[in-house]
Amino acid sequence: MDNFNLSISDEFIDTSIDISANNAFDFSASKEIAEFETKFSLSIDEFIESDSAASIGDEAKLIDEIPLEEITKTFKLIAPPINPRKIPLSPTRVNGKEYSDNADKTTLGIPDPGQTLLWDGTGATQDGVDYPTPGQVDAMANRGDAYFHQLVADTVAMVFSTTFDDDIFYELPGVARGGVWANNNQIDAPGPGFDQGVHDVDGLELWGPNNRSDASYYSVYGDVTFDPLTGQVVSGAVLDQSNNVIFTRQEIAKAVANVTQPSNSKLLNFINLDAMMVSGDRIVFSVDPIQNFLDGGEIFVYDKGTGSSSFLYHGGHLWDTSFNVMRTFGTSTENINALEAVPLDPFSHVYSGPGDIIATDVTLTDGSLGVDLIA
Repeated sequence: MDNFNLSISDEFIDTSIDISANNAFDFSASKEIAEFETKFSLSIDEFIESDSAASIGDEAKLIDEIPLEEITKTFKLIAPPINPRKIPLSPTRVNGKEYSDNADKTTLGIPDPGQTLLWDGTGATQDGVDYPTPGQVDAMANRGDAYFHQLVADTVAMVFSTTFDDDIFYELPGVARGGVWANNNQIDAPGPGFDQGVHDVDGLELWGPNNRSDASYYSVYGDVTFDPLTGQVVSGAVLDQSNNVIFTRQEIAKAVANVTQPSNSKLLNFINLDAMMVSGDRIVFSVDPIQNFLDGGEIFVYDKGTGSSSFLYHGGHLWDTSFNVMRTFGTSTENINALEAVPLDPFSHVYSGPGDIIATDVTLTDGSLGVDLIA
């Protein structure tokens, strides 16, 4: 990738110029100009190959363990006054999207407890995993969720849903700002027959292989289910696809109690895990509201190995009871229903002048191949 073509247009600029990698270039606007220099770091680990999770069985290995060569291009631009704007990668550029509706259903809209749906970001879906439970799927995750550690470090965007919302929202890292990441017609548009589309995003999993589920862990509403294969009642906050308990309800209650100070025994009767990301023995999670105690907008981080827990620090603030989710993001409720992590679009902050250019206004192509590098 030695030569690129950068095309940018708005009311101030309409230009297309060829540039060489690592060389500076200038372009002038018809209005007042301001000079700035920016560095684009496009790392391979910003993206996940479509078969990566299937081949290694663990999303986090690709992000956290495999050394990857960074490809850096430096450009010098002359443009209108700068007002940087950052956004996460768009849904169509995120692999392996899977969700659980409330209530669980097939892609045809037929009720089916335990069924999840793969979605492509254009409104089309297909059946995903069908967990062995007669209950409703309340949360799901991969055993080594991609971008787990970056989420905890507040360096990637968090995407989440809330009860009674059919959209997925996002919060930027470092600042309590965001918006809608995916709307209902992008997630699951109404189809023929029984299918009315998405009602309520109740569980979310990202970064698996396309067209195949990698949601190896799940939680069921109420955290208690009946295993149809063994005939046994299973009580566990997080289960694998064979209904083995990964995190107990007692562990989740203890994690909440460590932060909020109430009696663990009192919490156990009310705990219902309803959103999560997992990386080995660590989990980021939220629970249903508990009257006069939790409003459901709290997000916790728990390490089973050390027994330590805390509120998640993301967006430059703690996700504790005092943080107002509805007021900040315009959601229908405070209750977090699902959560995941998405890195920022490396090209979304090229510049934003009075025309308010965003990522979709910029295309970067490999001049030698003539292929679009931005989906």
